[in-house]
Amino acid sequence: MKLTYRYLFACLFTILIKTGISQELQIGQTMPNYTFNNVLNYEKDHIVLSDFKGKLVIFDFWSFYCTPCLENFPKIDSFQQRFHNQIQVILVNRGSKEKTREFFEKRKRLNIPKNVPLVTTDTLLNNILPHQGVPFYAWIDGNGKLCYTTHEQVTVDKINRHLQGDSLLYTKAADTKYLKTVFEKDVENHVKYGTLILKGADTLNLHIDYPGDNIPYDCRSIQDLYQFAYNESDNDAMYGFREHGRTILEVKEIEKYKYLSGTSYDKWRGEHGYYYQSILPEALKKDKYKIMREDLRRYFNLNVSIEKRKVRCLALIRTSGKDKLKTKGGKPEQTTFSVELKTKDNDPENPSVRFIRNKPFQSLFDAFRSFGDWRFAIKVIDSTGYNGNIDFEMKEYELENLTIEGLRKVLKRYDLDLVERYIYMDVLILKEKK
Repeated sequence: MKLTYRYLFACLFTILIKTGISQELQIGQTMPNYTFNNVLNYEKDHIVLSDFKGKLVIFDFWSFYCTPCLENFPKIDSFQQRFHNQIQVILVNRGSKEKTREFFEKRKRLNIPKNVPLVTTDTLLNNILPHQGVPFYAWIDGNGKLCYTTHEQVTVDKINRHLQGDSLLYTKAADTKYLKTVFEKDVENHVKYGTLILKGADTLNLHIDYPGDNIPYDCRSIQDLYQFAYNESDNDAMYGFREHGRTILEVKEIEKYKYLSGTSYDKWRGEHGYYYQSILPEALKKDKYKIMREDLRRYFNLNVSIEKRKVRCLALIRTSGKDKLKTKGGKPEQTTFSVELKTKDNDPENPSVRFIRNKPFQSLFDAFRSFGDWRFAIKVIDSTGYNGNIDFEMKEYELENLTIEGLRKVLKRYDLDLVERYIYMDVLILKEKK
């Protein structure tokens, strides 16, 4: 059998594709007639590039974490409908088919553009059309040739100019980079100073993982941001102004300033959540919380003060001079006092009797303070004046559906009690301006 040049080329091309080897496609070169199998939103379970012969094909590269990409979907939809017989937009991402389907199913308000296929699990197009950052667009003309690559947004004017044969459309400086913000990933190493307040979105939960000086790493309430700024710490622990009763909101709508349990978190995040980020030179890093306070003052325009106010607390006290806590000695050890019980039967981490043996009194108080923070929503203070190592235990059933009164019954065995007191403390006041 006589082997033709065309046959040899086809064999070689098949080998290259199967082994994952591909060369960067240059402007003016013809795009091979690829078949893509991991496809969504298309009438068939695969796409062959020749299906769109004679049309302008625009590959739109995007990712799950690219907000500008997602915000551009309605425009892509309108372009495809307006030029439906002349162009074909194809969305391309590296995520798997299942993850991509799940991404849209969880975001009901984020619609896939109509009549726009999605190529998922992609490595091939990313290899032959290499780029840094998304969105990125590659235009293939009606003859199958690569004619344009850009980070610039697609517009009606540009599509019309292409369809009218305007070759000047593609003339641009080779190294030009188009940015919407200097906080984009591609230029992060060049950003030396900047602060950013970003509004939350109900369809997208961002998690900032930036090697700078950003303080909270995820979406926060206005109250949270002020607490971090005035505590001068981004620690989520309940201390300082994050303690119960130590931030007072003198505002009309509480939900605007803090998340209220029982409401839809996604909806609240989109309406009232914020991200804060700062990138500071070395000399200013020590002042990052002062800078954050100034940023919050400029944007939210609240009256902020720190005042001495009475704060409702539960005080842990002794009710007699008898020392019923004093340890009998032995190996220092402690089990958890978590109220998340019965994770599994016979769990050595969660025995039927929870105990502290021959450990400092602070171990017991830390457990009670945790109960106050997460169970009773009240600050717990130590008024015992107790020093030394202790023994203490309570039954698992006593932890179930724990209440203040239930805990007081346990404490009675040790001549301890929890009593309500009002203690003057520094309190952060956030007040709307009239």
